[in-house]
Amino acid sequence: MVAVADPFAPQFLILLGIDIFLGGSILTAMLDDAFPDAMPYILDFGSLIGLSQLLMGPQYLAGFSIEIQFFYSTGYAVISLSSVIGLNMYLYFLKKRHIAGIIFAMVGTIPSFLITSFFISAFINGVPVTLPDFPLISWDFVYFGLAVSTILLLLGLFYTVTRRSKVD
Repeated sequence: MVAVADPFAPQFLILLGIDIFLGGSILTAMLDDAFPDAMPYILDFGSLIGLSQLLMGPQYLAGFSIEIQFFYSTGYAVISLSSVIGLNMYLYFLKKRHIAGIIFAMVGTIPSFLITSFFISAFINGVPVTLPDFPLISWDFVYFGLAVSTILLLLGLFYTVTRRSKVD
């Protein structure tokens, strides 16, 4: 049974599932020769389903208890976790790319499993999950960081475009 004192909203698990789907999408896009071309888009669609659940959930789950909301959110997190485990199995067993499968497990599957199980366990046991106190950052520094990031992005795009035009 779920503890009465909830340390965080159970919808946090939906956010975690969305992140797992998007992380799997990025990893499959990076290993594009090992996975079907549609796989990143399928995982993106799974994250959009989670976003729609997150946006519409308060309307149709408001009348249910916190336990039902927890199981609903846990179901989505488990589905996203099983998709990453399935990707790892596909890469290791069907494609016979053992080194890539082990690396995918180390980068995607094992951290996703550990983080998901930590938050599910923390919610069930009523453990509050606190964030460390970060120092306040002035808006001037934020604007400066955004400007530097934009300049670096534009320089990278310029380098890529000029290099491609020289190759062609």
